[in-house]
Amino acid sequence: MLGTYAKHSHRDHLAAHPNGNVRGICGERRLAGACVSGLPSDANTNRENFGSGLTVNSRWSKVKLAIFCDFDETITRTNVTDGVLERFADPHWLEIQEHWLAGKLSAREVLEYQMPLVTVTPEDLDAFINSIEIDPLFAEFALSCAQKNDSLYILSDGFDYWIDRILRRALSAYNGTVKKIPVFACGLSVKDNRLDISFPYFPQGCMHGCATCKSAIFNKLKPSAEKTIVIGDGVSDLILAKDADLVLAKDGLREFCQRKGILNQEYNDFSDVIRIISAFREKTFEDNIGDT
Repeated sequence: MLGTYAKHSHRDHLAAHPNGNVRGICGERRLAGACVSGLPSDANTNRENFGSGLTVNSRWSKVKLAIFCDFDETITRTNVTDGVLERFADPHWLEIQEHWLAGKLSAREVLEYQMPLVTVTPEDLDAFINSIEIDPLFAEFALSCAQKNDSLYILSDGFDYWIDRILRRALSAYNGTVKKIPVFACGLSVKDNRLDISFPYFPQGCMHGCATCKSAIFNKLKPSAEKTIVIGDGVSDLILAKDADLVLAKDGLREFCQRKGILNQEYNDFSDVIRIISAFREKTFEDNIGDT
């Protein structure tokens, strides 16, 4: 039965509702680390605040590319939140999932009901997180972004606790060569073998019931770059895809881009991502060097 639920992870909510008349389409689950670590440290004037951490400054020079990347089943092979629930939660989480798939709960609400059902020691949780498979070429992609001075952001409905840990493992071989990647996700800590969660990127006025409002983050950060790229596999990324200059899509996102007539390029893993973005950069920037 869990295999059936695996097809409908938190990111794929809208797939069960082709008319789009559902709540929580921002779906995918703070900035891991300091305040927007991808932004200049002297960004102290003309700031706009979002949620509890995101600040934007209009004074610095634009980077060429801002890349907004999904986490679960994009950087990782599986959805980590669903894996934690399957492994450590009371089976009642499946009933709550049914309500969510029926459109009765928003992305934020389903997590508020499901995550308190998890009972796990920090040691067991960390051991599980350490077993999560990562796309082997993600680290190479992140290094390429750092070398090109592109801004890479991770936007997710997942939780910072395991995203931080997985990213440290993925990038460990580079010994700090890759700058800290800003992560916008839900907050999580383990207290007395229970999970304490928070939603630092759930803005007032959000009509979708997002857990992490990707569209608000995208709209705040988009002006800092000449071009924007979205990499994703789920419906929550569709909102961003509508306004991006390049969309790399698979699975649910690919299906919805095709349905909505949004231009996209299909990818399977980060070998495709590296190739497609390299070609986009060459076509967009390098071919125009003689014109500047």
